[in-house]
Amino acid sequence: MENPHKHKPGLTHVWRATGVALQGLRAALINEDAFRQELLVAAIAIPVALLSNADATGKALLV
Repeated sequence: MENPHKHKPGLTHVWRATGVALQGLRAALINEDAFRQELLVAAIAIPVALLSNADATGKALLV
């Protein structure tokens, strides 16, 4: 009997890891109020920082 948790090589591993990561993001969006709040703040703050007249270091610090 093969272990279902055994490491899968190559693109299969990447594909499964991506699926698990997306499931985690979905769970965070559904169940975590703070995650949704931070996502909203980031959605506002990142464009503001990128559109500001600050130099690259200043923009990075704003984000």
